[in-house]
Amino acid sequence: MSDDDLKKCVEFAKHIQKTYSSDVWTERVAFYLDGVSFYHKANPADQARVPKGRVWRKTCEGLKQGCTAKGSKEGSGGRVLRLMVAISYDKGVIECHKYDDLNSSYFASFVSDKFDDMFAKADKNGSRLFIQDNAPNQNSALVRRMLRTKRAKQLFIPSRSADINCIENFFHLVKRELRKQALELNITHETFEEFATRVIRTMYNFPVEKINKIIETMDGRMYAIIEGKGQRLKY
Repeated sequence: MSDDDLKKCVEFAKHIQKTYSSDVWTERVAFYLDGVSFYHKANPADQARVPKGRVWRKTCEGLKQGCTAKGSKEGSGGRVLRLMVAISYDKGVIECHKYDDLNSSYFASFVSDKFDDMFAKADKNGSRLFIQDNAPNQNSALVRRMLRTKRAKQLFIPSRSADINCIENFFHLVKRELRKQALELNITHETFEEFATRVIRTMYNFPVEKINKIIETMDGRMYAIIEGKGQRLKY
């Protein structure tokens, strides 16, 4: 993260505290939206037993400015399951939609076809505020026009600050649950279609209470951003 990135993170946190009350994350934000990818493995149990590669660093070194490597790596390969997912406080997963290519045309269609239903499922007293990252293909002129027709208000998260978006924590927990299932059920063979069904089922069945706890950390993240002057968070 550059100095400009850090500055934008702090400005974002201060704007949130100045503009909204602390319950904005649970009562005003209808849903948290992002795309995620899962790699299909023909033998998920065997893959789950493979030791994960790790990059050893000093304590907290991974949180420092200039650090671009993650702390662990997982092998890729195989077909990729791509999902557009939305989570909402007290509602859990309200949308899990498969897609092939996340371009502006697809996302504009997604907004057109899904947003009214998603806001209804979230049921935040008519609030049409939502959060997603600042990816260009999700913020094109075409997408912005469609968002206006849906009266949707987007709360932008600064670029290169995924640790602010709590849905990333949800994705991490889902991937961990999938590995756990592969081991406990000893899934030694799984087609791509079976894998996709298991992932989507796991998403929708994920405990609402755990999703709530993730979202409830958002207010604390804002304080941590300001106190840490935009540096990476512990979350």
